[in-house]
Amino acid sequence: LMYIGAILLWGIFFALYSGIYEAVVYDTLIEEGGHERHYELFLGRVVLLNSVGLVVGSLCSGLIANWLGIRAPYFFTIPATIICIGVLQTFREPSLHKASHDQDLLRHLKDMFHAIIKDPSVVALLLPIAGAILLVRVVFEFNQLFYIALAVPVVLFGPLGAMVQSSIGFSGLVAGKSKGRVAYYVLLVTMVAGASLLVFRVSPIVTVIGHAAVLTSTFALSTILQGKLHGMLSSKMRAGASSAANTFGQILFLPVAFVFGYVTQHHSVFVASWLAVGIAVLIALGSLRHIDRAVVKA
Repeated sequence: LMYIGAILLWGIFFALYSGIYEAVVYDTLIEEGGHERHYELFLGRVVLLNSVGLVVGSLCSGLIANWLGIRAPYFFTIPATIICIGVLQTFREPSLHKASHDQDLLRHLKDMFHAIIKDPSVVALLLPIAGAILLVRVVFEFNQLFYIALAVPVVLFGPLGAMVQSSIGFSGLVAGKSKGRVAYYVLLVTMVAGASLLVFRVSPIVTVIGHAAVLTSTFALSTILQGKLHGMLSSKMRAGASSAANTFGQILFLPVAFVFGYVTQHHSVFVASWLAVGIAVLIALGSLRHIDRAVVKA
């Protein structure tokens, strides 16, 4: 019951959190510099710092659990949370989204979905973003099944997990450097190729390379697509649209996770990975039309 309650709280946190920092970075760039040309670069830096926190936390939690017990790492999140609250108190929020009159929540949601649905190009952009979120979730949730299937010693789970987590930060650097059509195509090919590596039962190294390739390319692609999405919407719609894409991707994960688990149980995790390959191919096909940059709206 305690675990279920904690997961419900985490779900509320994720709903409030998703889409926020992308919109904040985008609006800050427009307010400070009058344009968003370096959106991928600065969002990439935010993602990099986020990844550093995940990797350090992953390694530290393993040490803390080994020394003080498996419950101890949860208590160490309390001072970390207090520090975060203190830092957020010093943050100056961009005010671009406040240019329009305040609306109640239901009216805002209605206007947001109307703005999304009335423009087919926005819908077409939301779908590959949601697919990218789905693919990332599949890789993160099931990556340890590959290590179990390959009989990897438990002591290596932490370092391997840290390597996978570090790919998030690397994706931030990749997104900032991915300019032009060639780089865009390279991301799409890398995503599909990385997913394809997961269907082969070769070695833990090959599997980790596949995980890292999928996560790095998919996160970088998502960052670029998010920039295009923000350029097609007004400031007050940006965070909500990103959150909608995130939510849709999480909803899609439920049936995909069931099928993935069923195939893994009756065949193997490598056979189930054909689902990841199929999702990667669909994302790539849905992303082809979004190579050219969108027009920025204030």
